[in-house]
Amino acid sequence: MSLEFGISYKLENVPITWHLTLDNLQKWEIAISNPSNEIFDIDGNTTKEDITFFDNAFRHLSIGAELFAESAFILRLGYNFRRAAELRILELRNFSGLSFGIGMQLRRLRFQISHARYNVAGNRTFLGLTLEPRR
Repeated sequence: MSLEFGISYKLENVPITWHLTLDNLQKWEIAISNPSNEIFDIDGNTTKEDITFFDNAFRHLSIGAELFAESAFILRLGYNFRRAAELRILELRNFSGLSFGIGMQLRRLRFQISHARYNVAGNRTFLGLTLEPRR
């Protein structure tokens, strides 16, 4: 079971809709230390990543935006703080946690494609086709 809370807000005079989601609210401690953030000293001792209150709080947060949300062409952008923190590789900018996509409405056919960055070896591209019934 996962408890989530989301909210969206459409700006009045600008064609942007903002989205904010808090996920895994049933469990506060969800942060897992990233092994690439461990520090090794000359004696072979390992110091794990220190996860603060704010690190843990941000890992519950995902944000997104849609540009032209009510038109025939939509641009989307999102960022997942948990995915970014836990899949980041030090000294390599891989944009984990970032997702983006487009959507198009052609009469009754809706086409959507999105791309999500997980890490260097694992990205996902999603394709959606929806045929709306006649009214």
